[in-house]
Amino acid sequence: MTIWKRLLSIFSHPSAESALDEPVPAGLKPSPGEVGTQVSGEEVLALTQARIDALVWGGFEKKSEIFEHIVEAWDWEHDLDRDWLRARIGEQMRRKRDAERQWPATTDNDRLAMAFVALTGRGVIALHNAGYTMQDGLCDVSQALHDAEIDAPEFVGWCFYHQQDVEAVLETQRLYLAFGAFDGEAAQSLAVAEIVQRSLREAGLQTQWSGDIDTRLAIEPFHWQRRGNA
Repeated sequence: MTIWKRLLSIFSHPSAESALDEPVPAGLKPSPGEVGTQVSGEEVLALTQARIDALVWGGFEKKSEIFEHIVEAWDWEHDLDRDWLRARIGEQMRRKRDAERQWPATTDNDRLAMAFVALTGRGVIALHNAGYTMQDGLCDVSQALHDAEIDAPEFVGWCFYHQQDVEAVLETQRLYLAFGAFDGEAAQSLAVAEIVQRSLREAGLQTQWSGDIDTRLAIEPFHWQRRGNA
């Protein structure tokens, strides 16, 4: 099978298109820009603070990147106080750095990173924070294949979580992972699921899965503690 047929199979595979995303907690949903939404200035500040918290504690973006992210996405009728925004991001960053000093030497995020390294060695492309949605994640998988120029039979599948999953795990202590096979076959998807679960268990993480390839598997409990913001 050529690389392009494999990429096409990603978008035709049921587990990629119809696997249910865990709903994002209401306080973390991006609300700006909704037509007809009337909100007070206090509500805008509260929603913005929730977004700051999610991005800071998610641990993937630097202070300047979080600032630009919120500025570029701003779509409220209320003016954005950039000094307030910088101050709130800085305060939350300090809180996270203080909390990191109390974290265990090996966190669940460290275990997840080890599992993802093992997955790559076992023929499964594993991506952290792959876009904001399932569709974004699938596009990132496609790009990873393209960038690596992978067209070898030993790469059998993929696994990822996206930014909405990060926002959700901060509230629920449950991290969902999407997975699938490049050939789009149910048997191979089951094999990929087993590889993913085995790698996670070996890293010390507990998994839950219904056995249905049209649903994602979960790591629970998962205490999100990702050090640094880079």
